[in-house]
Amino acid sequence: MSERNSTDSPLPIVKIVLVGDAGCGKSALALTYTGSEFPEEHAEAAAPFDLRAKSTGVQGELCAVALWDTSGG
Repeated sequence: MSERNSTDSPLPIVKIVLVGDAGCGKSALALTYTGSEFPEEHAEAAAPFDLRAKSTGVQGELCAVALWDTSGG
C-alpha cells in the first residue's frame, strides 16, 4: 500500500516491514537494496527497528520505498 507523506516527501511512500529470525538476512537485504551492494560486515542493530529508504519506480510511478528492518530474536 502507498500513502502520501506531506511533511517529508511529495512522493507516495511504500512502507515495507522486514520480519524473520535473527541472522536470516533482513538487514543484508535492506542494505543491499538501498545501497546497491552487499555488506561484508554488519553489526546487529541495538534498536528494535531500523529504517532505510530509497526513491525508485514502482509500476511506472516514482515513489519512496521505506524498509523497516526489525531485530530478530
